[in-house]
Amino acid sequence: MKTTSRSFLSTIAVICAASAAVDAGVFNANFNDGMVPLGSAVWGNAVVEPTGGVNNSGCLKLTKNEGSQQGSFVIDDLDGGAPVYGFRVSMKVRVGGGTVPPADGWSFCVAPDLPDAAWGEEGTGTGLTLAFDTYDNGGGEAPAIDLKIGNQVIVSKKVPIGDISTDDQYAPVVIAVNPDGSLDLEYNGKVHFSKFYFPNYQPLAFARFGFGARTGGAT
Repeated sequence: MKTTSRSFLSTIAVICAASAAVDAGVFNANFNDGMVPLGSAVWGNAVVEPTGGVNNSGCLKLTKNEGSQQGSFVIDDLDGGAPVYGFRVSMKVRVGGGTVPPADGWSFCVAPDLPDAAWGEEGTGTGLTLAFDTYDNGGGEAPAIDLKIGNQVIVSKKVPIGDISTDDQYAPVVIAVNPDGSLDLEYNGKVHFSKFYFPNYQPLAFARFGFGARTGGAT
């Protein structure tokens, strides 16, 4: 049976490049006012609260330490429908406070068709997904960081649970897609992907950015 963890984001900054040379849309949030920022929305169990973040500042809570939670946070198109050739996301993330092993994980997604709904660690949409899966269902598939295009897994990197779980601390996470078509991922000071070139990725028009997380049926 799945166990639970909590998934909190204390700060988020998203910077997009609407062409290969021009920076365009920008989204910044520290959640300190306890409100959902303009241009974004929460779904399912996700909430913004004025405490619980870095130094007890505000934060976005995708899931709390309770069973059967699922929540998502969606940022609207930042570039007026223009194709997004690259972006950089910088944030502070906490994944912890649950049982051992924790479950189920969280995901980061970029796609024009992200739903106005909650989703979990496997992600959603026809674009790019990074899935941070913390729970092994018995097949050895996790803990892992999976890079997907649509529902197709491009690469699955098996990692120790400590590479995803941050216990009671907030960890810096940086995700970047570069204009040359490569991906960078740094999570809590560890580089998991650097200039990783993946097939079939195309600049996405009307791109939305989203984060999802899920817990299981037991704590």
